[in-house]
Amino acid sequence: RNDFGTCIFNGAVTIGCNNNTFKKCYFNNNATIADSTIFNYLALSPSSVYILPAAGKIIADTLLANGDCLHLIDIHSSVAGTQASIYTPTGNVSLTAIILKDIKAQGGALFSLAQSIDNGNNSGWSLSSTSAKSYYWIGGNGNWNNPANWSATSGGLAGNCVPSASDNVFFDSKSFTATGQTMTIDIQNAYCNSMTWAGVTNMPSFASSSATNILKIYGSLTLSSNMK
Repeated sequence: RNDFGTCIFNGAVTIGCNNNTFKKCYFNNNATIADSTIFNYLALSPSSVYILPAAGKIIADTLLANGDCLHLIDIHSSVAGTQASIYTPTGNVSLTAIILKDIKAQGGALFSLAQSIDNGNNSGWSLSSTSAKSYYWIGGNGNWNNPANWSATSGGLAGNCVPSASDNVFFDSKSFTATGQTMTIDIQNAYCNSMTWAGVTNMPSFASSSATNILKIYGSLTLSSNMK
C-alpha cells in the first residue's frame, strides 16, 4: 500500500496496484483505476474515459465529474456486464453529462446524475437522462466535434451541440455540397446510437484525424455505395 499527497495526471494513466490512497487526485485524461483505491478528493475530466475495477470498488470521499454535451465523461467497469462500485460515505455526489455503464453507487451519500446517459447495469443512482435526439450532418467538410456541422433537421440550421450515445445521426443528400468531402472524427471519444449514410450523394469520405480516436456506435450502422 502507498499513500500519496496531491497528484495531477495530464496523460492517460493506469493505477495497477490495489489499496493505494490519494489525498487529492486530478485525472485530466483517461484512467484505469485498481480495486480498493482510496481518494479523499477525486476530480475527473470532461472528454475522458474512466475504467473502474469489475467486482471491486473505489472509495471517493469527494467526487467531482462535470462534463457538458460537447465533452461527456465515460465511466464504466473493466468487464462488460460486471459492476464496479463507487463508495462515498456521506454527502452528495452530483455528476453531470456522464455516460455510465456497469457502475454501482454505494455508501451513505446521495448519488445523482444530470444530463447523463444510462448505458445499462447501473444501480444506486438517481438519474436525469437526456432524451434521444436526431442529428443531421450539414456543411460538407468538417469535424465531428464541431456543432456547426450538425443540425436538428436535414439541411437545416446549425445547432449548439454534437451527438451523444443516445442520439441517432444521419448523412443524406443535403450533407455534402461537393464531391469528395470528408467527415472527420477529431476527438478521442465520439458517440452515437445509430448512424446511417443512406441517401448520401457526392461520394463523401468517413475518416479520423488520429489512430487513437474512437467512435462508439451503440445501435445500428448503415453505409452507402455512394461513399468512398
